[in-house]
Amino acid sequence: MGDRLRLSGEIIGRRYWKRVDHDRRAVPGINPDFPEGLNLSSTHKEHRNRLFGSLAAAASLGSRTEATLTYSRRDIFDQDPHIYPRLYQGVQNLEKAQITGVHQVDLAYNHQFRPGLDWQGNLGGALFSDQNRRLTVYQGLSWQALRQPRMQLEFNPHFYLAAYQTRREAYFSPGQYLALGLGLNFHRQFFRLPTLILQGTVQGVGQHGDWGPALGMGTGP
Repeated sequence: MGDRLRLSGEIIGRRYWKRVDHDRRAVPGINPDFPEGLNLSSTHKEHRNRLFGSLAAAASLGSRTEATLTYSRRDIFDQDPHIYPRLYQGVQNLEKAQITGVHQVDLAYNHQFRPGLDWQGNLGGALFSDQNRRLTVYQGLSWQALRQPRMQLEFNPHFYLAAYQTRREAYFSPGQYLALGLGLNFHRQFFRLPTLILQGTVQGVGQHGDWGPALGMGTGP
């Protein structure tokens, strides 16, 4: 829709199933052929179909600023990319989690101060199908300290906050999760070899009123 407004969306269809075991014991004495009683068991599968997806509208607010408004319907197995580490968002009890849907609205923005230095932010609110609510705030800088045709070095100081209304046993949701950290991305392409990617994140993480360090490392071709 022109150069100033872009629309995008996706539709995701998923089929869930779980196995349900039934165990019961026949009462002894009713059937003379089985005087000691009999263990009876059966198994069946429950199937459910769910439709998820998202719709996003991105607009240019100037020559160096862009904002994106996104509505999405997800489930708790989906991760928030580049914002919420998998270590701090996981399903702890599949039986209690059931199929928990999440309606989420996000406002993301990016402002370029100069080439190689961007300010990135995200503000999101989510309503869970179990009546829980979540607020997420992300602020970070993306600084390309080194940018060459075969080698790149990028630093990412950032702040992240996730605040839940209620803690649930089914999935990991502290009252507040706060992270202050520094990310590092290093790309190096060798002669006639694939690009080597090194990624690392050092964070100070606060949850349940306690603070502690968090370190993440990764590599890729």
